[in-house]
Amino acid sequence: MKADTKKLVQEHGFVLKKKFGQNFITDRRIFEEIVEKAGITKDDVVIEIGPGAGGLTAQLAEAAKAVTAVEIDIELAPVLKESLKEFSNVELIFADVLKWDLKTYLQEKYPGESIKVVANLPYYITTPILMKLLEERLPLRTITIMVQKEVADRIQAQPGGKDYGAITLAAAYYAEPKIVMTVPPHVFLPAPKVMSAVLHLQIKTRPGAGAERISAGSRDACPADTEPDLYPELSEQAEKYLFRVIAAAFEQRRKTLLNALSNKGIAPKEKIKAALSEMALPEDIRGERLSLVEFQQLSGLLAEKE
Repeated sequence: MKADTKKLVQEHGFVLKKKFGQNFITDRRIFEEIVEKAGITKDDVVIEIGPGAGGLTAQLAEAAKAVTAVEIDIELAPVLKESLKEFSNVELIFADVLKWDLKTYLQEKYPGESIKVVANLPYYITTPILMKLLEERLPLRTITIMVQKEVADRIQAQPGGKDYGAITLAAAYYAEPKIVMTVPPHVFLPAPKVMSAVLHLQIKTRPGAGAERISAGSRDACPADTEPDLYPELSEQAEKYLFRVIAAAFEQRRKTLLNALSNKGIAPKEKIKAALSEMALPEDIRGERLSLVEFQQLSGLLAEKE
Protein backbone atom coordinates (compact mmCIF):
# COMPACT_ATOMS: atom_id res chain seq x y z
CA MET A 1 0.00 0.00 0.00
CA LYS A 2 1.54 3.30 -1.08
CA ALA A 3 1.58 6.04 1.54
CA ASP A 4 -0.56 9.15 1.11
CA THR A 5 1.78 12.13 0.58
CA LYS A 6 -0.28 14.71 2.48
CA LYS A 7 -0.96 12.37 5.38
CA LEU A 8 2.66 11.26 5.61
CA VAL A 9 3.97 14.81 5.68
CA GLN A 10 1.45 15.82 8.34
CA GLU A 11 2.11 12.77 10.54
CA HIS A 12 5.83 13.52 10.62
CA GLY A 13 5.28 17.23 11.20
CA PHE A 14 7.44 17.98 8.17
CA VAL A 15 7.43 21.60 7.02
CA LEU A 16 8.15 22.11 3.33
CA LYS A 17 11.08 24.43 2.73
CA LYS A 18 10.99 27.24 0.22
CA LYS A 19 14.81 27.33 0.08
CA PHE A 20 14.80 23.84 -1.44
CA GLY A 21 11.90 24.61 -3.80
CA GLN A 22 9.86 21.79 -2.28
CA ASN A 23 6.53 21.12 -4.01
CA PHE A 24 5.40 17.51 -3.54
CA ILE A 25 3.07 15.79 -6.02
CA THR A 26 -0.01 14.40 -4.27
CA ASP A 27 -1.83 12.66 -7.14
CA ARG A 28 -0.79 9.01 -7.63
CA ARG A 29 -2.04 9.07 -11.23
CA ILE A 30 0.67 11.64 -12.01
CA PHE A 31 3.32 9.29 -10.57
CA GLU A 32 2.05 6.47 -12.77
CA GLU A 33 2.04 8.61 -15.89
CA ILE A 34 5.56 9.90 -15.27
CA VAL A 35 6.88 6.35 -14.91
CA GLU A 36 5.09 5.38 -18.12
CA LYS A 37 6.42 8.39 -20.07
CA ALA A 38 9.94 7.68 -18.77
CA GLY A 39 9.69 4.15 -20.20
CA ILE A 40 10.93 2.48 -17.02
CA THR A 41 11.29 -1.31 -17.12
CA LYS A 42 12.80 -4.04 -14.97
CA ASP A 43 16.02 -3.70 -16.99
CA ASP A 44 16.55 -0.11 -15.80
CA VAL A 45 18.42 1.45 -12.91
CA VAL A 46 16.82 4.79 -12.04
CA ILE A 47 18.52 7.78 -10.48
CA GLU A 48 15.80 9.91 -8.93
CA ILE A 49 16.69 13.48 -7.99
CA GLY A 50 14.51 15.04 -5.30
CA PRO A 51 12.29 12.16 -4.10
CA GLY A 52 10.42 14.42 -1.68
CA ALA A 53 8.00 12.27 0.33
CA GLY A 54 8.72 9.21 -1.82
CA GLY A 55 5.50 8.90 -3.81
CA LEU A 56 7.18 8.81 -7.20
CA THR A 57 10.07 6.80 -5.76
CA ALA A 58 7.70 3.99 -4.77
CA GLN A 59 6.18 3.93 -8.23
CA LEU A 60 9.65 3.81 -9.79
CA ALA A 61 10.71 1.01 -7.43
CA GLU A 62 7.79 -1.12 -8.60
CA ALA A 63 8.72 -0.65 -12.25
CA ALA A 64 12.55 -0.61 -12.18
CA LYS A 65 15.37 -2.99 -11.36
CA ALA A 66 16.77 -0.54 -8.79
CA VAL A 67 16.31 3.07 -7.70
CA THR A 68 18.83 5.44 -6.17
CA ALA A 69 17.02 8.47 -4.71
CA VAL A 70 19.17 11.54 -4.08
CA GLU A 71 17.68 14.03 -1.61
CA ILE A 72 19.26 17.23 -0.31
CA ASP A 73 17.02 17.57 2.78
CA ILE A 74 18.10 15.18 5.55
CA GLU A 75 14.95 16.05 7.52
CA LEU A 76 12.99 14.00 4.98
CA ALA A 77 14.78 10.82 6.12
CA PRO A 78 12.00 9.54 8.43
CA VAL A 79 9.33 10.35 5.85
CA LEU A 80 11.18 8.52 3.09
CA LYS A 81 12.08 5.54 5.25
CA GLU A 82 8.42 5.03 6.10
CA SER A 83 7.05 5.54 2.60
CA LEU A 84 9.67 3.21 1.07
CA LYS A 85 9.92 0.55 3.81
CA GLU A 86 8.44 -2.21 1.64
CA PHE A 87 11.01 -1.77 -1.15
CA SER A 88 14.37 -3.53 -0.98
CA ASN A 89 15.57 -2.12 -4.32
CA VAL A 90 15.76 1.53 -3.21
CA GLU A 91 18.89 3.26 -1.95
CA LEU A 92 18.57 6.67 -0.29
CA ILE A 93 21.45 9.11 -0.57
CA PHE A 94 21.27 12.45 1.21
CA ALA A 95 23.42 14.85 -0.77
CA ASP A 96 23.37 17.94 -2.97
CA VAL A 97 23.23 16.44 -6.46
CA LEU A 98 25.24 19.37 -7.85
CA LYS A 99 28.15 18.39 -5.57
CA TRP A 100 27.67 14.63 -5.61
CA ASP A 101 29.99 12.57 -7.84
CA LEU A 102 27.34 10.73 -9.85
CA LYS A 103 29.77 9.61 -12.53
CA THR A 104 31.98 7.69 -10.07
CA TYR A 105 28.92 6.25 -8.32
CA LEU A 106 27.57 4.83 -11.58
CA GLN A 107 30.95 3.52 -12.69
CA GLU A 108 31.51 1.69 -9.40
CA LYS A 109 27.99 0.44 -8.62
CA TYR A 110 26.21 0.09 -11.98
CA PRO A 111 28.77 -0.44 -14.77
CA GLY A 112 27.14 -1.41 -18.04
CA GLU A 113 23.59 -0.99 -16.73
CA SER A 114 20.71 0.82 -18.42
CA ILE A 115 20.61 4.10 -16.47
CA LYS A 116 17.71 6.54 -16.57
CA VAL A 117 17.20 9.74 -14.60
CA VAL A 118 13.77 10.78 -13.32
CA ALA A 119 13.34 13.98 -11.32
CA ASN A 120 10.87 16.52 -10.01
CA LEU A 121 13.37 19.37 -10.04
CA PRO A 122 13.19 22.51 -7.89
CA TYR A 123 12.34 25.17 -10.46
CA TYR A 124 14.96 27.64 -9.26
CA ILE A 125 17.78 25.21 -10.01
CA THR A 126 16.51 23.33 -13.07
CA THR A 127 19.15 24.53 -15.53
CA PRO A 128 22.26 23.82 -13.41
CA ILE A 129 21.08 20.28 -12.62
CA LEU A 130 20.10 19.51 -16.21
CA MET A 131 23.39 20.85 -17.58
CA LYS A 132 25.38 18.82 -15.03
CA LEU A 133 23.60 15.66 -16.18
CA LEU A 134 24.29 16.47 -19.83
CA GLU A 135 27.79 17.96 -19.71
CA GLU A 136 29.35 15.25 -17.54
CA ARG A 137 28.75 12.68 -20.31
CA LEU A 138 27.19 10.25 -17.87
CA PRO A 139 26.18 6.78 -19.14
CA LEU A 140 22.50 7.78 -19.30
CA ARG A 141 19.87 6.57 -21.76
CA THR A 142 17.18 9.09 -20.89
CA ILE A 143 16.35 11.97 -18.57
CA THR A 144 12.71 12.58 -17.62
CA ILE A 145 12.17 15.71 -15.53
CA MET A 146 9.33 17.76 -14.15
CA VAL A 147 10.04 21.43 -14.76
CA GLN A 148 8.22 24.72 -15.04
CA LYS A 149 6.20 24.68 -18.29
CA GLU A 150 7.89 27.89 -19.44
CA VAL A 151 11.31 26.25 -19.09
CA ALA A 152 10.17 23.13 -20.93
CA ASP A 153 8.92 25.31 -23.78
CA ARG A 154 12.35 26.96 -24.03
CA ILE A 155 14.19 23.65 -24.03
CA GLN A 156 12.19 22.16 -26.91
CA ALA A 157 11.74 25.43 -28.85
CA GLN A 158 12.36 25.77 -32.58
CA PRO A 159 14.59 28.37 -34.31
CA GLY A 160 12.96 31.75 -34.81
CA GLY A 161 10.58 31.63 -31.84
CA LYS A 162 10.67 33.79 -28.72
CA ASP A 163 11.45 30.76 -26.52
CA TYR A 164 14.47 29.68 -28.58
CA GLY A 165 17.79 30.35 -26.88
CA ALA A 166 21.08 29.06 -25.54
CA ILE A 167 19.43 26.44 -23.27
CA THR A 168 17.52 25.10 -26.30
CA LEU A 169 20.76 24.55 -28.21
CA ALA A 170 22.62 23.13 -25.21
CA ALA A 171 19.89 20.54 -24.65
CA ALA A 172 19.69 19.73 -28.37
CA TYR A 173 23.47 19.24 -28.53
CA TYR A 174 23.31 16.36 -26.06
CA ALA A 175 19.77 15.02 -26.39
CA GLU A 176 16.45 15.02 -28.20
CA PRO A 177 13.95 16.74 -25.86
CA LYS A 178 10.18 16.45 -25.98
CA ILE A 179 7.38 17.61 -23.68
CA VAL A 180 5.39 14.47 -22.86
CA MET A 181 2.82 15.79 -20.37
CA THR A 182 1.65 18.95 -18.64
CA VAL A 183 0.80 19.08 -14.94
CA PRO A 184 -1.57 21.58 -13.27
CA PRO A 185 -0.70 23.39 -10.02
CA HIS A 186 -3.43 21.77 -7.90
CA VAL A 187 -1.70 18.34 -7.79
CA PHE A 188 1.21 19.79 -5.79
CA LEU A 189 1.67 20.50 -2.09
CA PRO A 190 1.90 23.49 -1.88
CA ALA A 191 0.44 24.48 -5.25
CA PRO A 192 2.89 26.53 -7.36
CA LYS A 193 1.68 29.58 -9.26
CA VAL A 194 2.72 28.17 -12.63
CA MET A 195 1.95 25.21 -14.88
CA SER A 196 4.46 22.39 -14.92
CA ALA A 197 5.54 20.00 -17.64
CA VAL A 198 7.35 16.69 -17.88
CA LEU A 199 10.22 16.81 -20.34
CA HIS A 200 11.69 13.59 -21.74
CA LEU A 201 15.21 13.77 -23.15
CA GLN A 202 16.58 10.90 -25.20
CA ILE A 203 20.36 11.08 -24.87
CA LYS A 204 22.21 11.04 -28.19
CA THR A 205 24.71 8.28 -28.85
CA ARG A 206 27.16 11.09 -29.55
CA PRO A 207 26.67 14.80 -28.86
CA GLY A 208 26.34 17.35 -31.62
CA ALA A 209 24.24 18.18 -34.63
CA GLY A 210 24.36 14.74 -36.26
CA ALA A 211 20.83 13.79 -35.23
CA GLU A 212 19.28 16.83 -36.87
CA ARG A 213 17.71 16.72 -40.30
CA ILE A 214 18.65 20.21 -41.54
CA SER A 215 21.51 20.87 -43.93
CA ALA A 216 23.20 24.02 -42.68
CA GLY A 217 24.13 25.52 -46.02
CA SER A 218 20.89 24.98 -47.92
CA ARG A 219 18.47 24.82 -44.94
CA ASP A 220 16.88 21.81 -46.67
CA ALA A 221 16.37 18.29 -45.38
CA CYS A 222 19.30 15.92 -45.79
CA PRO A 223 19.42 12.11 -45.49
CA ALA A 224 19.95 10.91 -41.92
CA ASP A 225 22.60 8.39 -42.95
CA THR A 226 24.85 11.17 -44.29
CA GLU A 227 24.76 13.28 -41.13
CA PRO A 228 27.53 11.61 -39.07
CA ASP A 229 30.04 12.32 -41.88
CA LEU A 230 28.80 15.89 -42.32
CA TYR A 231 28.95 16.63 -38.61
CA PRO A 232 31.66 14.60 -36.88
CA GLU A 233 31.92 14.67 -33.09
CA LEU A 234 33.63 17.83 -31.90
CA SER A 235 36.85 17.93 -29.95
CA GLU A 236 36.67 19.35 -26.42
CA GLN A 237 38.23 22.61 -27.64
CA ALA A 238 35.82 22.91 -30.58
CA GLU A 239 32.87 22.18 -28.29
CA LYS A 240 33.88 24.95 -25.89
CA TYR A 241 34.23 27.35 -28.81
CA LEU A 242 30.77 26.37 -30.11
CA PHE A 243 29.16 27.24 -26.79
CA ARG A 244 31.08 30.53 -26.65
CA VAL A 245 29.57 31.41 -30.02
CA ILE A 246 26.07 30.38 -28.88
CA ALA A 247 26.34 32.32 -25.61
CA ALA A 248 27.49 35.45 -27.45
CA ALA A 249 24.68 35.16 -29.99
CA PHE A 250 21.96 35.13 -27.33
CA GLU A 251 23.49 37.50 -24.79
CA GLN A 252 22.32 40.34 -27.05
CA ARG A 253 19.63 38.48 -28.96
CA ARG A 254 18.06 41.56 -30.58
CA LYS A 255 21.34 42.43 -32.28
CA THR A 256 22.37 40.86 -35.55
CA LEU A 257 24.59 37.82 -35.24
CA LEU A 258 27.38 39.80 -36.88
CA ASN A 259 27.29 42.52 -34.23
CA ALA A 260 26.63 40.18 -31.30
CA LEU A 261 29.65 37.98 -32.08
CA SER A 262 32.02 40.85 -32.90
CA ASN A 263 30.98 42.78 -29.76
CA LYS A 264 31.90 39.77 -27.60
CA GLY A 265 35.26 39.35 -29.31
CA ILE A 266 34.43 36.02 -30.94
CA ALA A 267 35.99 37.15 -34.22
CA PRO A 268 36.52 40.34 -36.28
CA LYS A 269 33.55 41.44 -38.37
CA GLU A 270 35.21 40.61 -41.68
CA LYS A 271 35.79 37.00 -40.62
CA ILE A 272 32.20 36.67 -39.43
CA LYS A 273 30.94 38.16 -42.71
CA ALA A 274 33.04 35.67 -44.68
CA ALA A 275 31.69 32.74 -42.67
CA LEU A 276 28.07 33.87 -43.09
CA SER A 277 28.64 34.30 -46.80
CA GLU A 278 30.07 30.80 -47.10
CA MET A 279 26.95 29.47 -45.38
CA ALA A 280 24.68 31.52 -47.69
CA LEU A 281 23.27 33.40 -44.69
CA PRO A 282 22.48 37.17 -44.77
CA GLU A 283 24.65 39.56 -42.77
CA ASP A 284 21.63 40.88 -40.88
CA ILE A 285 20.50 37.49 -39.59
CA ARG A 286 19.98 37.12 -35.83
CA GLY A 287 21.23 34.18 -33.79
CA GLU A 288 17.69 33.06 -32.99
CA ARG A 289 17.25 32.05 -36.65
CA LEU A 290 20.10 29.50 -36.69
CA SER A 291 19.68 25.81 -35.97
CA LEU A 292 22.20 23.76 -34.00
CA VAL A 293 23.59 22.47 -37.31
CA GLU A 294 24.21 26.04 -38.47
CA PHE A 295 25.78 27.14 -35.19
CA GLN A 296 28.08 24.13 -35.36
CA GLN A 297 29.06 24.95 -38.94
CA LEU A 298 29.53 28.65 -38.14
CA SER A 299 31.77 27.97 -35.14
CA GLY A 300 33.81 25.57 -37.25
CA LEU A 301 34.32 28.18 -39.98
CA LEU A 302 35.24 30.90 -37.48
CA ALA A 303 37.71 28.60 -35.73
CA GLU A 304 39.35 27.78 -39.09
CA LYS A 305 39.67 31.45 -39.90
CA GLU A 306 41.37 32.37 -36.61
